[in-house]
Amino acid sequence: MKYPKEEPSRRLGAVRAAMDQAGLDSLIVYSTQWKLEAIHYLTNYRLLGDDACLLLPLSGEPVLYIREAWDRSRALAEGWIADVRVESDRMLTAAG
Repeated sequence: MKYPKEEPSRRLGAVRAAMDQAGLDSLIVYSTQWKLEAIHYLTNYRLLGDDACLLLPLSGEPVLYIREAWDRSRALAEGWIADVRVESDRMLTAAG
């Protein structure tokens, strides 16, 4: 689905405003195949692999961690996050 070009900044901005109000410097959002809506809402990346993790700092660029190297190019093409990293060994550790 195509969204207006303002949509990514609107969504991330709303979450960052809530983070600021709660006194959070960063937020980790973790999704699995069983519950993938949060990652999709914030990144527009539709999870096909096992899991994904988004590190959203209050200021600065977010980082999307995915487990499958084969899906990185699609994550970059369809998602809103410019920094997509493959982290297959420590995904659960990174998610906390």
